[in-house]
Amino acid sequence: MLRWLAITTIVAIMAVMMLGCLYDTNKITVFAAASLKEPFEGIADDFEEDTGTRVELNFESSTTLRIQIENGAYADVFASADPLQIEILKSKGVVNESYVFAKNELVVAISNNSNISSLEDLANKKLRIVIAQPGSPIGKYTQEVLLNLNNLYGEDFYDKVMKNVVSEEDNVKSAYAKILLGEADAAFVYRTDSVHTRFIEIPKEYNVIAEYEIAPITPRGREFVRYILSNKDVLRRYGFIED
Repeated sequence: MLRWLAITTIVAIMAVMMLGCLYDTNKITVFAAASLKEPFEGIADDFEEDTGTRVELNFESSTTLRIQIENGAYADVFASADPLQIEILKSKGVVNESYVFAKNELVVAISNNSNISSLEDLANKKLRIVIAQPGSPIGKYTQEVLLNLNNLYGEDFYDKVMKNVVSEEDNVKSAYAKILLGEADAAFVYRTDSVHTRFIEIPKEYNVIAEYEIAPITPRGREFVRYILSNKDVLRRYGFIED
């Protein structure tokens, strides 16, 4: 009997140890849109210092992150540049609550070696334009903006610009990297991304405002969500628009 109890106790201890390895109670995992990289890295550092809880950050296109979560990837928090991705998770019972915490808008980042001086120039031949894949939030917003600009520059403006597209990237960071590397003349990005090059403003009546939503997926994620909502000044410093 005593031997059986000893074996049972050892098995129980080993099980707890294995669970501890698989589930770190002193860490939260945050999936966030690629455009949130810089502010979230800073906020995560502050959160770790204030709470003692480590933050593991995963940045990608919001659509890609949502698909990863649907397929079983573990996350305590999901911060999306597209509310639709949150709504999809809500419809599947993965997320129950969400909060708009920031907004952004599109600009056209211009290579320092380019002669582009206006939005209308994007239709000129032999330009190298980079956009994000239409399935990503920034890619979807880019399509909307280009179609809106048909009303300003003519109904064939969209087609002319798309003929100049040389690459469709996975996310906004990859699109902007093409500008920094000199591999493109122009790229549609968020205002908050175009910090190292010049950019062209898009008139507000033709632009798209991107709303960012954040959702706790687990009870442990709520603390980080509350921290984000109470530290919006960090987001403002990086150029995000107040919600």
